[in-house]
Amino acid sequence: MKIEVNLKKRYFIFILASALLLSSLIAVYAYGTNNPSIFGHSAGEVAGGGIPSGAIVMFDVACPTGWTRFAGLDGKVAKGSATYGGIGGSDTHTHTHQDSFATNLDGGSWRTAISTLTIDPSSSWPPYVEVVWCKKN
Repeated sequence: MKIEVNLKKRYFIFILASALLLSSLIAVYAYGTNNPSIFGHSAGEVAGGGIPSGAIVMFDVACPTGWTRFAGLDGKVAKGSATYGGIGGSDTHTHTHQDSFATNLDGGSWRTAISTLTIDPSSSWPPYVEVVWCKKN
């Protein structure tokens, strides 16, 4: 059995565009919105209804209603732990190298010299993007 379908290009494009439009309309109706920022989420999820109190989340805007600014992570990198509050690390670091050597310049007594090199402090941060940390009330 051989089936052949001969469509002109304009009919194919029309059918394809109609199918995409119909599927988009069905999706908007099914999810109840055409706003891409909340597409597929209920109003409770968007408002934070599904997020437990005390959750700490990063935002690219100011904290929304129902959230409080969490400054505990300002200028810090989060590190997982069983408890909260441990701190460590530093914003800058230095490198120090110490070397000693002995020399016999005049064929007589040996002289020992010690040299120390310290490189000025520098930032330890790789490239980054700042975010706003907020805690769910």
